Amino acid sequence: MTSPDNQLIAVPANSLAALHAEIRAVRILLENSNITPPDPWRTMEQICADLGCSHYTIRRRVETGEILAQGTGKTRRYRQR
Repeated sequence: MTSPDNQLIAVPANSLAALHAEIRAVRILLENSNITPPDPWRTMEQICADLGCSHYTIRRRVETGEILAQGTGKTRRYRQR
């Protein structure tokens, strides 16, 4: 019995060329992309939406140390531990 790795299948040349071109295009897109992770520091509105709670709960969690906070006023940002 042969393993699936040793099996050959017939593929039309134009289909193989189209697949090769598509793979090449994806490779070019990936090489030219700049993927950066999302900023872990969130605004009050964002962290409320992420956690599904009110700004009162966020402030309480900051006081207990469950959520980190930096900055003041409108530039204040929050991050979960």
